[in-house]
Amino acid sequence: MNKTRSPHFWIILAILIILGIMHYAEQIGLPGTIPPSEHFGLTRHALDRTLFLIPIIYSALVFGLNWGLAVCGISLVIMLPRIIALSPAPGDAVFETLVIVFAGALVSVALWKRASQRDQYRHALKELEEAHKQLQHYFQVASGEEKRFLTLNKISMVLAESLQLEKLLQKAIQLVMDIMEVEVGLIYSLDEETQELALVAYDGVSEKFAEEVKTGKLGEGFNGRVAKTGEPLIVKDVNVDPVTNARAVKEMKLVSEMIVPMTFKARIVGTIWVARRRPRDFQASDVNLLTAIGNQLAASIANARLYEEERRIARQLSVAESNYRELFEKANDSILVHNLEGRIIEANKATEELTGYSREELLEMNITDFLTGPSLDQASQVRRKLFEKEPVVQPYELSITRRDGTKAILKLTSNLVTSEGKMTGFQHIVRKHSSE
Repeated sequence: MNKTRSPHFWIILAILIILGIMHYAEQIGLPGTIPPSEHFGLTRHALDRTLFLIPIIYSALVFGLNWGLAVCGISLVIMLPRIIALSPAPGDAVFETLVIVFAGALVSVALWKRASQRDQYRHALKELEEAHKQLQHYFQVASGEEKRFLTLNKISMVLAESLQLEKLLQKAIQLVMDIMEVEVGLIYSLDEETQELALVAYDGVSEKFAEEVKTGKLGEGFNGRVAKTGEPLIVKDVNVDPVTNARAVKEMKLVSEMIVPMTFKARIVGTIWVARRRPRDFQASDVNLLTAIGNQLAASIANARLYEEERRIARQLSVAESNYRELFEKANDSILVHNLEGRIIEANKATEELTGYSREELLEMNITDFLTGPSLDQASQVRRKLFEKEPVVQPYELSITRRDGTKAILKLTSNLVTSEGKMTGFQHIVRKHSSE
């Protein structure tokens, strides 16, 4: 900094000039000059020399040690001619001058040390304040992470309570609104085939509003843009959305909104849209929290849909099994199923009539209990060929012994029974030989 621009520089210079004039008043010939005399026990010139401490101390206070020492030197230069040529007592003048210069230098050093200590204190205080701010920042971050962890844990527990999609979505939207402290919440599902977003859950808006925003195309409007890009979006004024019905937005008095994608296995499956009726400056932490909730919700929705699909398939299988059971029981032909060891595991009503044994008795028997001699060998050959996937001429004839000891010649069609790709047994459709 240029010291000449400071008013203190010019004040110090003025003081030095005034003190110089006072010190040489007689030689300059100022009118009314008082001859040398004593003031406060000092000669007038000794007092003049003492007054040079004023600019020295002033300089040290304002500009620091170097300027204090510099003004000491300037003061010495000003006083030196009187010492050499004009003082009637040069020894006393030299002593007084040296004392003043030494005292000025000593005061300058003392003031410099004090200023240095003050600067060190200020620096230490500033560092302490910075450390305090940093500690507060870390505490806020830790508190935020803890809040986020507890929030996500709570959501996990609540969403795990139900696998029914309708109940899951209703719980989800309420949780989102409570956690994000918003007044409006909407959840959209993305149909990959039609590339459209469908409103699947909402709260805080009227049925009319929900009807007007129930669908949207991928890439259109703020919601569609988030679903297409996968990038969260903060909107300070909902009214600027080119797609959302402005009249409906005004009726709902919506102002600020935030939209994030719901992602499951690196695929966007929908969006979450939250809004407030008053301006709100959503922060990055809000975006991160809602995104984490959205991803967790996407996984729960996927599980719920899988559960519903499994239930649908189970119902279809149940109907198919029921239909099969009815056909199985009412079939005119005998149907017999046994495992690889020959133990009978299923038989219909026609089999009871054919063999003379009840179903309960048949389930305790082995297929070999009906067969003897050539028929047993033939049945073994057929099963071996089926097991090894060799061609078998069907139907083929076998002779069995019935419960009453009579013989019956049968025509059989046999097939392998598999489960999950593994061979588990054989199924036989049996009919009496017409010539019997």
